[in-house]
Amino acid sequence: MSALKSKDARLKLHRSMVRTGEAGNIFWESIGKGRAVGYRRLEGSATGNWYARLYDSNKAGSPYHRHAIGTADDTAPANATDILDFSQALKLASTFDPWGQDEDDQVGTVADACRVYLEWAEHNRPKSYDTIKSCFNCHVVDSEISSIPISRLTIRHLEQWKNQQALKPRQHVSGTEYEIVTEDDKRSRKASANRSVAWLKAALSHCKNIGAITADDAAWRLLRPFKGVTRSGRKNQAKYLTEKQLGLLFEHIDDQCFLNLVKGAVYLGARYTELAQLRVGDWDADNETLTVVAGKGDKRRNIFLGTAATSLLNQLCPGSQSDEPIFLKSNGTPWGKNHQQRPLERAVKAAGIKPRISFHGLRASYCSIYLMAGGNIFDLAKQLGHSDTQMLSQHYGHLSNTHRQEQARACEPKIRVTKPIKGGRGRETTLH
Repeated sequence: MSALKSKDARLKLHRSMVRTGEAGNIFWESIGKGRAVGYRRLEGSATGNWYARLYDSNKAGSPYHRHAIGTADDTAPANATDILDFSQALKLASTFDPWGQDEDDQVGTVADACRVYLEWAEHNRPKSYDTIKSCFNCHVVDSEISSIPISRLTIRHLEQWKNQQALKPRQHVSGTEYEIVTEDDKRSRKASANRSVAWLKAALSHCKNIGAITADDAAWRLLRPFKGVTRSGRKNQAKYLTEKQLGLLFEHIDDQCFLNLVKGAVYLGARYTELAQLRVGDWDADNETLTVVAGKGDKRRNIFLGTAATSLLNQLCPGSQSDEPIFLKSNGTPWGKNHQQRPLERAVKAAGIKPRISFHGLRASYCSIYLMAGGNIFDLAKQLGHSDTQMLSQHYGHLSNTHRQEQARACEPKIRVTKPIKGGRGRETTLH
């Protein structure tokens, strides 16, 4: 029989809580299915607090929702607001709703969190803004998870959403859907789902960090991406040009300003957006280094220059102001978004280079030549602005392995034996 059936029993229980409850520990008493009321006396004080608890099998981490509901009337009379007697605490605990949106919360649903993150990304992640917006519109806004209150969000909801994204056919901008048929198709869709997972977790964590939500973040912290979906194989090998092909490409570029830009990509290994943002003041002629002030992810790095790169910058920078762009178009204006595509397509076609290559392929050409010349993959990662060698190993590892094989053959021990020795079957052999 529950100790809460009568008023006298409830008062007796209250006195028992005050008397036996150790400071710092919560004394719980069940008041119904999955519900409990609790009392905890503060350390060094005669006053305690009331707590409500509710069991939730879907909750990530601990299966209990727990919340302080008021101060006990141990030393002051109850006022039914912040100081509660046992009956008042019992009433609040029996109606405790952990999913009710907190008054301080500015974000109610998952869709709201995505909206808040997009507003922040527009000013703080401008380079990734379009990608993030497209991801949320395609994979979050139209899904069932978008309308779920964050206070009710569980790991089960997120896992179901992640699995649904992996089963969704790839869709072209024209609206055409491509069925998932092969194992590589399945791998590709899971890799796409992982990117959506990363952006959604970023949105929820951002809202948590700025105080827009007060709900527990265990649900999305426990969400893990699909494993083993980034295949390192022939399909993932980066497209690049050989030194001979690069020479042909240079010969078929008529615009000197565009040729300078292409040479910058080949000799520096920089991205197109980084080349367009470089200023004369970023070049240190004395130390032969170039500073990329805002690379991918707003990372700053130094590029150490070779002879060809130094010669190119000596040609472009003398007499210029420190805030002037290094690379300009023939009309004197800066290079903008996609301005490089058509000139490169014309030059590649004129040079007869097949398969055709994108401007980013020039950066890949820098990587391939660097590795095939015996360059260290760790140093290359720093040159390119990567935090580790994972991306390089995935796309250029075959080149590094080829060089290692050549080095193994060139550097293997060469032992000359002048005295014949007997082989395994009695034959005389000689080691060279």
